[in-house]
Amino acid sequence: MTDLRCPHCAEPLTPGERAWVCPRGHTFDRARQGYVNLLRPTRAHGDSAEMLRARRRFLDAGRYAPLAEAVAAEVGAWLRGPGARLPRASRALVDCGCGEGYYLSALASALDLELRAGGWRLYGFDLAREAVRMAARSRYGSVGATLFVANMWDRLPFEDAGVGAALVVFAPRNPVEMARVVAPGGLLLVVTPAPGHLAEARAALPWLLAPEPDKSARLGAALSPAFALGSERQVRFPLTLDGEALADLAEMTPHRHVAEEALRAAARAAAEEAPGGRLDVTAACVVSAFTRAG
Repeated sequence: MTDLRCPHCAEPLTPGERAWVCPRGHTFDRARQGYVNLLRPTRAHGDSAEMLRARRRFLDAGRYAPLAEAVAAEVGAWLRGPGARLPRASRALVDCGCGEGYYLSALASALDLELRAGGWRLYGFDLAREAVRMAARSRYGSVGATLFVANMWDRLPFEDAGVGAALVVFAPRNPVEMARVVAPGGLLLVVTPAPGHLAEARAALPWLLAPEPDKSARLGAALSPAFALGSERQVRFPLTLDGEALADLAEMTPHRHVAEEALRAAARAAAEEAPGGRLDVTAACVVSAFTRAG
């Protein structure tokens, strides 16, 4: 058995070598990379393969390592405090919208001892099958996480109060489902862009969208009263990007509306115009830790 539930009938899923099955006979094939597709029929689609490859190149270079470290620090502090008091049955840690697995992998590596000692079970899911495939077939698949394809806007395949900690890093949030699956006293850690995030890149590449105003306040309002804000901190760090890195940054965003080659050409040109052929950019993110009430 796992913590996962059938997306059709909510019965427990039992993993097998080739398929996962529930007591009512619903079956889900297991990919050769190890992940399982629990996505219900939908017209929605996740990030494209090009976006995901750009994101992997950008993140693998360590450019967002300060943010990954901040996420791990927040989760680690919670694991050693409130998280240690959660019942074992609720000790599932889920990366919602995990993409190609960077933040889940970084978290698992940084907190390996605490997670193992606490009996935490790791999960990651994304709407894009290619994202989950990339996470499963790379070194990120070695962290012991169960990876699956699912839509954040569907009923999530976990039982009520079955999740102890949920991460949402630059991904959509479903307040209703978060309130249902996160156990009382559980953690919901959300990372959003802060005002000024990548402002220099947006000035050079005007089609990149700016962070929404008052995002933190609206986030808290959307999650209330099921979740109470425990802490919030801003993480800022500099990036020095050559043309290829700036092109990857532009391409990995979910808001590009120009052809790939035109986008990359514009990014290379913008970097070449900067002193030394590199553009200095500031990343600014808000890490918000919410506690499930009740």
